[in-house]
Formats: sequence, C-alpha cells, structure tokens
Amino acid sequence: MMAQLKNPLSYSLKELLKNFSAENLVDDIFIKGLSIDSRNIEAEYLFVAVEGVSSHGKNFIDSAIKNGACAVLIDKNESLIDCNIPIIKIPQLQKYLSEIAGRFYQHPSLKVSVYGITGTNGKTTCSHLLAKCLAANDVNCGVMGTLGYAVIKADKNSKDLSDVIQSQSTDNDTKEFITTGMTTTDAINTQRICLELVSREAKVIVMEVSSHGLAQYRVENIDINTAIFTNLTHDHLDYHGSMKAYGDAKARLFDMPSVVNAVINQDDDFSEVLIKKLQKKVRIATYSLNKLKAKYSESIAHFSFSDTTYTGQGVAAILNTPEGEFAIRTQLVGAFNLSNILAVISSLYLNNYSLEKVISILPSLKSVSGRMELVTNKLNLQVVIDFAHTPDALKNALEALSLHQHNKIWCVFGCGGDRDVDKRSKMAKIAEQMADYVVVTNDNPRTESSENIFNDIKQGFSREHKIIENRGDAIAYAIDNADKGDVVLIAGKGHENYQIIGSKKIPFSDQEQARLKLKNREQEMTL
Repeated sequence: MMAQLKNPLSYSLKELLKNFSAENLVDDIFIKGLSIDSRNIEAEYLFVAVEGVSSHGKNFIDSAIKNGACAVLIDKNESLIDCNIPIIKIPQLQKYLSEIAGRFYQHPSLKVSVYGITGTNGKTTCSHLLAKCLAANDVNCGVMGTLGYAVIKADKNSKDLSDVIQSQSTDNDTKEFITTGMTTTDAINTQRICLELVSREAKVIVMEVSSHGLAQYRVENIDINTAIFTNLTHDHLDYHGSMKAYGDAKARLFDMPSVVNAVINQDDDFSEVLIKKLQKKVRIATYSLNKLKAKYSESIAHFSFSDTTYTGQGVAAILNTPEGEFAIRTQLVGAFNLSNILAVISSLYLNNYSLEKVISILPSLKSVSGRMELVTNKLNLQVVIDFAHTPDALKNALEALSLHQHNKIWCVFGCGGDRDVDKRSKMAKIAEQMADYVVVTNDNPRTESSENIFNDIKQGFSREHKIIENRGDAIAYAIDNADKGDVVLIAGKGHENYQIIGSKKIPFSDQEQARLKLKNREQEMTL
C-alpha cells in the first residue's frame, strides 16, 4: 500500500495538458490526483488509460468512473469510448505521461540530485549501499526500487561514520520501506514518490531503473544526473524478445539529456556500446575487477581492486583510484559485491565526495535484505539467502561463496512460472557445475504447473538431483542434511515474503523457514 501525500494537489486539466495537442479537452476541469490504476481513483481524479503488460486501462474506465474519475486520458490512436465524463486523447500518451505527471507533482526531481542504476543484477545492493554512504556523509537520501521506497536519514550527531551504518542493519533497512511491488513504478507513481521523498527532506534520490521502466517511459521526465550501469546478462527476454532489445532498453538511461555523470562496469562487454554513445559533456568513471588501467582514455576515471583476499569475515583488497591506492576491508561476500562497491565509490567520486571518507565507511556496510544475507546460527553452517533468479546471478552467488572458507556447497533453487523459459536449463547447468548438492523446488510457479517447470530445469542436468516441490520442505531438507562447515545457498526469492501460486500471493519467507529449521536443529543438538 502506497502512502498518500498529506496535502492534496489541484491542477487545471487545461494547464496540465498544455502543448500536448489534446483532443476533446474541456476548459473547467480541475483534478486532485491521477492514476493508471482504477482501484486508486478517487473523486475528482484523472484516470489514465494506457496499455499494460497484460491488459489495457480502457477496460477499466467504468470502474474508474464509479470510483470518482472526472476525466480520462487515452492515446490518440485509441477509439473513443462512450461514457458520461470527458475522454481526452493525447498523441503518444505513454511516452509523455512522465512529463504530464511531472507537471502535476511540480517536477520534484529538479529539486534534488538523482542517481539512476540499471543492470540485470546489482541494482538493489548498489542503491542501498550508495544511500548508506550518502547518509554517512550527512545527506538525507531517498531510495526507490525493488524493496520499495524510503528516506535513509543523515545522522549529523554521529561522532563516527560507522555509527551511522551500524544503526542501519539489514533488518532496519526494510522496516521503513513502503513496498510498491515493482522495481520501477509507473510514470505517475514515480513522480509522486519523488515528491514524497523530497517533502520528507531527501536531498538526493537513488533509484533502480529497470529495463521495463525504460522501455515504457516510466522515468522519461525524471531528471537523472548520474547514470550507473552494472551489467547486462540473460533475463526478461520473454518481454524484450532479444538481448539486443534488452540492451537497447538499458542504454536509454544514458541517452537522457539530464545525465552529466556516467558510471560503467568495464567488465561487461556492453560497456563499449554505452561509452561510445555518451555525449561529450558527460563525465565518465569506469570500474573493473580485472582491468587495472582504463581501456579507453586517460580522461576517464578508473577504479579497480588488486591483491584481493577472501576470508571467513569478508574481503580485504587494495583499491586503485585516480587519487592513488587505498587498503580496504568489507564484510560483504564475493567478487560481485566488490564490483557493486566499485560502482558506489565511482558514483560518489564523480559527485565530488571525499574518497577517504567513503573508504572509511566500507568496513561497516552490511548486506541488503535478501542479497547474500547470512542467517546466523550455532551449527557452524553458512546459510545464505539471495535473490539470484537468473543464470548470471546464480553463477555469481555460487562463485562468491566458493571463494570463502567452506566445505561442501548446497544450492536450493527454482524458476518462476509464466516467465522466461530459456534460463531454466541454464540455471540447472550452473547449479550442477558449481554446487556439491542441488535441491530443485518451487519459486513462484504462478499459473504454470510445477511439473512443467521442473521438466525444463532438468534439461540442464547431466544426472539426477533432488526435487522437492514444497519450498519449505526443500529448505528443511538442505539444512537437515548439511554438515558442519557446509554452505547452504537458498536462491531465487531473496527479500520476498510470499510465493505466487496460481493467481494468489501466499505468505512465505525463505528467512523464516531457514531460521525455523536451524532453531529446530539447534534444539535437537542440546537434547
């Protein structure tokens, strides 16, 4: 449920749609709100009927009218619908909806600095780490993304930067977040949330920008100043159709005229495409786990790690920067988290934050909920919850765990139903190659049969592996059978506290299931 702004706005529809070639516009309509969701419509609201992924808003006009809509916007190419309120036609409505909403909500992104993060993996971790670093630099930071939105407040009374971070534990991260159910909300809610964050005294906004959000113009009129690219790997091809189309969608973030800083992962081949298309005014920082020097030119700031050591407590390394070398420590796990840290450091550098101050924060940074989250126990087991639900993310998670001290690795995973089929066998192959034991289970099967999903997954195996349909039972099986010193990776759902089975969301948490089984096993040891 999204929070509502305390002071409702009111806007002349004629002024709101000025310069948009609106047809059938009525002079004397004033609106107090707007939405693409008929369920959120109230009296004197404008209903915007645009095409969604599975249905078109025009099918819900009657419902919007019943809820109090005073007018409807539809695309110029849509046929007129007979109803008792004005139906106003706008050319390329979806493309310009962000600007219309921006006008209504007073263009809030112009009042703050905005960081936009795109990439298949790492968006959530980067956004939260970046927000924590900004808070430790006395900056109130708004965050928008997969976990919802919130303001992480600066602690100006803190005597030590680590005090700020220690007060922002994994649990505290998610408590204050208002969930939205989407990585990047629709164009109207994106503007509305930006205004809410600004009204709550955010000075900077860090937002995850999904490929869907870019392809559907959801951030078209958001004034993003710093664009960050983490990686481009196999995902969402059920929507985009090809890796080229997927990449093109991601690249749109870097075409935005408001972008003045670009941070790009040079370990990803797609980085070359992005760097070549950047405008000359854009300042660039590249980062890499493999390249110690910038590939493109000396004018590009470059960040990397060397002398990396993985321990049971985290990672120690030498950070190479344009300002010299720094020894760093982090309790975050794995190489891909080092990559996330480089993205954060590079972003702050381009925005003129002190490198020394940022580096002093790193040892205290904690994992984000559901992102390589360690479930503590007394059994000498490493039980890790991670959102990895793509081939590359699963590979990264297993690689990360293999670098740290362990005996055997268990991998519990599944694949979502009604989604990209191609990745199922790829994930199976990765799990079989990189884990000692594999347990296949349900993820979010949705309306697809579990048997069908499991059959697709099994195509990537070269031998038989355990299949347990019930996810709770699968987690219990892995924890019950793991030995001391083993690692149990529970992949796919991360922070989610539900399973989608059929068309229903059923309460379910990997963390709760793991804690329950670990507690039971601990009690058995004391008997």
